[in-house]
Amino acid sequence: MLMAVDDTNCTFTLIDVGDLGKNSNGAVFRHSSFGKLLKQGKCNVPNATGLPQDTNHELFPYYLICNEAFPLLPYFMWQFPEQVLNDGKIIFNFRLSRGGTNVECTFGMLTSKFHVFDGPIACNEDCTIAIIKGACVIHNFIHFL
Repeated sequence: MLMAVDDTNCTFTLIDVGDLGKNSNGAVFRHSSFGKLLKQGKCNVPNATGLPQDTNHELFPYYLICNEAFPLLPYFMWQFPEQVLNDGKIIFNFRLSRGGTNVECTFGMLTSKFHVFDGPIACNEDCTIAIIKGACVIHNFIHFL
């Protein structure tokens, strides 16, 4: 399974490869090196900064957009459940969803470039992990050309 963080340019900034696909995203995150380092505060996440055009100069933290499979932690943000929606929460969910489509586009670009991802990869686990990591690196390289 590939768990990844990307930036607004559809470039992978962090990947974690190797957990079994049958595990939930939350379980994969909990057991991953990335999850453990993030929880310990050792991932060099930038400090909170002001938002552009914010006249109040309030600090806004960096966060990752996730779904409900992930634990609700200070550095994760996910949508409000449908049962408690008012107009403000609907707008929030819509805008957060738009931010989350970026990683989906990045994965789409990766799979369209490398057709090895069209189906199961017929290799042992170590070879499969190497293929996924290599494809992510090459994706980033090609994307900057």
